Amino acid sequence: MVGSTISHYKVIEKIGQGGMGEVFLAQDTTLDRKVALKFLPEELQQDPTARKRFLREAKSAAALDHPFICKIYEIGKAQDRTFIAMEYIQGTTLEERMAEGPLPIEDVLETAGEIADALEGAHRRGIVHRDLKPSNVMLIPEGHVKVMDFGLAKRMTPEGEEEDVSTVLTQEGAAVGTVPYMSPEQVRGQSLDTRSDIFSLGVVLYEMVTGVHPFKKDSIMDTAQTILRVTPPPIARYADDVPDLLQHTIRKMLAKDPGERYQTAKALMIDLRRLNLDTLTESAATVASDLGSEEPKGIGNWMKQWRFWNR
Repeated sequence: MVGSTISHYKVIEKIGQGGMGEVFLAQDTTLDRKVALKFLPEELQQDPTARKRFLREAKSAAALDHPFICKIYEIGKAQDRTFIAMEYIQGTTLEERMAEGPLPIEDVLETAGEIADALEGAHRRGIVHRDLKPSNVMLIPEGHVKVMDFGLAKRMTPEGEEEDVSTVLTQEGAAVGTVPYMSPEQVRGQSLDTRSDIFSLGVVLYEMVTGVHPFKKDSIMDTAQTILRVTPPPIARYADDVPDLLQHTIRKMLAKDPGERYQTAKALMIDLRRLNLDTLTESAATVASDLGSEEPKGIGNWMKQWRFWNR
C-alpha cells in the first residue's frame, strides 16, 4: 500500500490501525494537501455489515461542518477497496496526554468545553457519537480539539428513532462502543439518545481531573457492572483543587438515569463556559495580587471582551 497511488492520492505511510480500519497518510495530488485515508482491513472488505458501518461513519461525519470535528473530504473506491479521505490532523490524542497525569483545571475546562461544543453540533444534526473516549479526541498544536471516529455514530429521526441505516448493523439488544466509556443504557444495549454521549464525556472529564477512571475494573464484565450499579468515588478523594461546581457538573453528567443528566450538550457547554470564566477571573486576580496591583495592564479589557463573546 505504501508508495502506491489510490485514485489521486499518493500513499506515504501507515499512521494508524483499529478494529474497523487502517489509516494512511497520503498526498492529495489534485489539491496538493496531506490527507488521511482510512480503509477497511482486508479481512472485512467482503463483510457487508462492516462495509455498511464503514460508509455510515463517513456519511455521519460528512454531514457535520464544525471546527472541533474531523472533516470528511470524500468516499472513494479503488483497487476494489473502499476508502474515506479525511482531514489529516497532527497532534496527540487526549489519551496520550492523560497518560502523563491529571490536566490543569484551566485545560480541563477548555478541552471539555470544546468537546461539548462538538457534540452539540453533532446532536443538532441528529447524530449521536456513541464511542466518545480519550483516544477519539485529538489535541492539535493550535490549542484546540478535534473529535474523531464517528464509526458508531447513529442518526436520529425527528421522532427520536434510529434510522434503518444503523438498526441493521447490530443485533437487537447488543451493546456497541467501548465499555469503560459506555453509558448505563448503552451497556444494557438499549436505544440511545444524545444524553448517552453526555455520560461518556462525564467519564472522560472525571478522568481528566483525577487521573483515575471512575468505573474501570480488571475485566470488561466487572467494568460493565460498575457502570450500572456503582457511584464513582468523590473527586475530592483524588484531587483537592477541583471547584465544587465542576464536581457537581461531573456528578450530574454521570447520573445513571438519563433524565437526571444534562439534557443537552448546549446546557452542559454553558456551565463549562461559566466555570472557565470563573477560573480565568480567579487566575487574573491572582496575577494582579502577585504584581501588587488591582489587575495587570490590559487584563480588564481582555476580560470584558471574553465576557462579551461568551455571554
